[in-house]
Amino acid sequence: MIWFVRRRLCNSCDSYFSTQNLSIKNQIKRYIPKSCTIRIVKKSDVDWIENQLDSRPRKTLGYLSPIQFALKYKIALPI
Repeated sequence: MIWFVRRRLCNSCDSYFSTQNLSIKNQIKRYIPKSCTIRIVKKSDVDWIENQLDSRPRKTLGYLSPIQFALKYKIALPI
């Protein structure tokens, strides 16, 4: 019985996280073509893409970027 409850709870969480991952993957596809393998992408390119995605405004943050939100509400960002 306990296994069933744990399994059921995990499945409901999995769909939420898989939706988030799919959204992030779609955003990354805008910068890296599907035909390109990740092995040929430079570290500097990955850093640039990461910076672009992290500086985008988020609806959940009141259309502020994470950095703007942290500065506005004086929240420490994890390094």
